[in-house]
Amino acid sequence: MALIHCSFYSEALKIGTDVNVIIPTPHPMEDPINPGDYFHEGAKYQTLYLLHGTHGDYTDWQRFTSIELFAQLSKLMVVMPSAANSMYQDMIYGPQYFTYITEELPRFIRTLFPSSDKREDNFIAGLSMGSMGAYNCGIRRPDVYSKVIGLSGGMNMLWLNGSDDETATTQPWPFRAILPPPFDGKGTGLDDEPILRQHVKDGVELPDFYLAVGTEDFIYELSQKTRALMTELGLNFTYEEGPGVHDWVFWNTYIQKAIDWLDLKKTTV
Repeated sequence: MALIHCSFYSEALKIGTDVNVIIPTPHPMEDPINPGDYFHEGAKYQTLYLLHGTHGDYTDWQRFTSIELFAQLSKLMVVMPSAANSMYQDMIYGPQYFTYITEELPRFIRTLFPSSDKREDNFIAGLSMGSMGAYNCGIRRPDVYSKVIGLSGGMNMLWLNGSDDETATTQPWPFRAILPPPFDGKGTGLDDEPILRQHVKDGVELPDFYLAVGTEDFIYELSQKTRALMTELGLNFTYEEGPGVHDWVFWNTYIQKAIDWLDLKKTTV
């Protein structure tokens, strides 16, 4: 297993930023060891972009879960960026996080690392705010990702508690910077539902979706709204729930289930 930390300047963000990258490598406990599964001319990995939640950063998944083990067992490259509390959006006043995640970062990763550029080999996932970010990226850029994973979240949180003028300054998410007035997000890139409905109407090929939430999670209601809409639209999605709250115990369990759901090739492509 290779774990690589990169610090680099992002044109989309106009700042230096960090990303951790997990790349599976031959391991002495494998039986049999077949380096050809990892290293050969033109070898490329299936790749998961894994997003953190509110108040998090690029180290969270590595520090609090067994993602390195899950990636190694699945021969899956994992890319873990930082995005502050941006909701993974191109901010009105601030960095362009959506552009960074969906365009600049994949280009950077494929330039430096053996990551496949095929849609079928690229996936995006996240927890909480990162779940909403992953869904938003998958819905707005279905040409980039073939599968989307959301843990403890779903489609945009504006359904749940809104972001009116008062909450625009009291939430941990800087809505005055992220969104134009009146800060409700309607008609913006964060407004998932009309974008998704238009895609369905136009016959756009959408990703497969996975959604999991703990039955005692405060965000359970949002997940049910997401589930109901996807059922209504007839999308290809998998829903799971189980005992749990909004914590790393649940996310560590269900990121493994979600990676299994990806049905990976478990070799370089």
